[in-house]
Amino acid sequence: LKSIMDEEEPPGNIKSEITRKIRNTKRTKLLKEKYNNNCQICNIELKISKVKKYSEVHHIWPLGKEGKDNFNNMLVLCPNHHTQFDSAFIGFNKNNHMQIVDINGNIMGKLNYMKEHVLDKENIIYHINRMEKL
Repeated sequence: LKSIMDEEEPPGNIKSEITRKIRNTKRTKLLKEKYNNNCQICNIELKISKVKKYSEVHHIWPLGKEGKDNFNNMLVLCPNHHTQFDSAFIGFNKNNHMQIVDINGNIMGKLNYMKEHVLDKENIIYHINRMEKL
């Protein structure tokens, strides 16, 4: 074990090729601005400098699973809530889509919405179905 931990050679490289969906970065930037880069669940203000804040946009129905890259499929989240949404550990309460619950049904919070930002119910149902399969 000591020889592995003391290894001083830099790691090697591997060449790979990936294919990814091209996102509309103007759209995600606009949505982040609309919410002032605050998480729609916890309202956290994650500052990364004196003047900049950080947030992430989550696609409720993933683009890689044929979800659409539009506002009614997007949430502005902090990195923690984004990761939990991606893994379907948290999501929409099927009886009240404004509430966010974990996979055990515990209420995690309430979504903060701007009145002109409306989610497509089809996207919400998709995510609820993902959670129920876990």
